[in-house]
Amino acid sequence: MHRLAITEDESLIGTHPKMLEIFEMIRHLSNTDANVLIQGEPGSGKSCIAKAIHRVSPRSYNPFVKISCAVLSESALDSELFGHESGASTGSRGGHEGRLEIADGGTIFLDEVGEVSPQLQVKLLRVLQDGEFERTDGDHTLKADVRVIAATHRDLRREVARGKFREDLFYRLNVISLALPPLRERASDIPELAHCFVARCQGPNESPKNITKAALSALVAYPWPGNVRELENVITRAVALAPGNTIDMAHLPKEVMREESLSDSSWDGMVPIQHLREARRNFERHFIEEALRRYSANISRTAREIHIARRNLQEKIRQLGIDMERIRDELSRVKK
Repeated sequence: MHRLAITEDESLIGTHPKMLEIFEMIRHLSNTDANVLIQGEPGSGKSCIAKAIHRVSPRSYNPFVKISCAVLSESALDSELFGHESGASTGSRGGHEGRLEIADGGTIFLDEVGEVSPQLQVKLLRVLQDGEFERTDGDHTLKADVRVIAATHRDLRREVARGKFREDLFYRLNVISLALPPLRERASDIPELAHCFVARCQGPNESPKNITKAALSALVAYPWPGNVRELENVITRAVALAPGNTIDMAHLPKEVMREESLSDSSWDGMVPIQHLREARRNFERHFIEEALRRYSANISRTAREIHIARRNLQEKIRQLGIDMERIRDELSRVKK
């Protein structure tokens, strides 16, 4: 199993080709100070990737500062990012430093940058262009020497086309682009990730808990809409519920067992063949449906992106009973 250390207690794990490509790119980034845009679904590990990029960079001895753009109101984000100047009207100076000042000399990680308002996009663009900004309610120009790593689950090119995101800001952020695969696209990494999370949950003097083949099979078959974060939560729950040294099906949430394909009863430590086959079929259906949604129900592009012949994808859609009209209707409602 390939690991890329982030901190003493944290590592990126994966042997899937897409992850190995990302690991190699991170190593190359040690030779550049360029801004990086990480794109991936929520919970897929974008923050871990950002930390790894900072760790291998010449800025690693300086601060790594994260700010979540999606959880703050516009005014709160403005104040947190740029700082706030109190007493501006009376001429006294004070207030608090923003994350940009704290990150000076290091790296600032803008998580979910696609949620930044148009007004703050303008201020952020100035930082990227000139390294300058003012605190909220302040008129004193400050400098910040920071490397910017941004992350988003949105398709920012589409947001630019829709007029929701500034094109000039997008290109400033997207100097280096990394596309992080969702966990369902690298299911071969799930067993090692699960064992890693088990070890992380246990104390140094505790006997390590094992995961049965049945439980591992269920974990691999599940499509993980919450990605690595959801897997970690499920393992944390399982470790807490398992009284002995073994994690089994009984310690997994029902949604992971996929009620429509896996039985809650008659488990004897083995996954019934017909149930596992159905679980794989459900996984494949979910995977193709999500890919079709991502690529606007365009069969040719979807086939190209998931590396399958167009005619084979059409046959899969027929065999799996995927309702193309329903997917197109969903996409149409989203656009409205």
